[in-house]
Amino acid sequence: MTMAGRGSLRAVVGTVFGATLLVAACAPMISHAHRPSHAPGHPAAAGARTPRPPATATNHGATGGATAAATDPPANLPVVASTPAPPPAARHGGKWAPRSGLRWQIQLAGDVLPGGASVYDLDPYATPQQLVGELHAAGAVVMCHLDVGVADPALPDAARLSGEALGPPAPAGGHWLDIRRWDLIGPVLKDRLDLCRTKGFDAVDADHADIYARDTGLPLSLADQVAYDGQVAQLARAAGLAVGERTGAALAGRLLPDLDFAVVDGCFARDDCAAWFGYIDQGKAVFDTETGAPAGFCGRARAYAFAATSVRAGLGAPGTPC
Repeated sequence: MTMAGRGSLRAVVGTVFGATLLVAACAPMISHAHRPSHAPGHPAAAGARTPRPPATATNHGATGGATAAATDPPANLPVVASTPAPPPAARHGGKWAPRSGLRWQIQLAGDVLPGGASVYDLDPYATPQQLVGELHAAGAVVMCHLDVGVADPALPDAARLSGEALGPPAPAGGHWLDIRRWDLIGPVLKDRLDLCRTKGFDAVDADHADIYARDTGLPLSLADQVAYDGQVAQLARAAGLAVGERTGAALAGRLLPDLDFAVVDGCFARDDCAAWFGYIDQGKAVFDTETGAPAGFCGRARAYAFAATSVRAGLGAPGTPC
């Protein structure tokens, strides 16, 4: 998250799966705009790009019925037929088990507009427990967004991450976390995950889970990152939350056994979505955000059974789920 001062996060009248939802405006709380994890140019796994022969597909987006140009995946890639989204709240042992084919909306500031999505990804500090309950009542599942790679000084517990836990300043604010210092970072993340669970969130979207590949000024290795991400996943599960982590293509397969789902930024824009097909093969959901994807990417997203959404920079306004 970036540091964007204070604001309010509230829901207004809308519809989720045909149910009308009215949530009263909530008291002003801390709100943070979001820095996309993988901006254009982010390091990605090397390899051949997926060819995209032209085709057409019907866009069953939020408005329904529109037809848009799209491209189908080649024959050697898994193709999943477009079907109605399964119920979002399938659970095993009390924990949400996200399936492929869901429709999601991520929004970290501003008014939450229910309707057209079955999964919401929200800021746990700015989102009141009442709003989580209202979304549940409408049949939706709610993720909490936590930054596990950057220390945000605007958070209420920011002072707990200091000294040897911090690296150099991050470009969009705050400081990189020295992920080798689990002894200092782990207790803070545990309390943040407990906050998510207390407010009723079903899952966590762990952002910046690949900082080893960024210019942090810290001597971080791939092994450091894999170990850290595995500890984050274990901590989330101990809190009773399903867990997904935002990484690049190079980590997607390595973390597959540890995660319940994947969160991706811009795989259609980069054309590296194939790195996450293993999740779909194992019945795990892939949630993708796109700010600069090619026209018609929703057709491919549906064919891959990805839950993709087109978003604006900053994530302060509702996106458009495919």
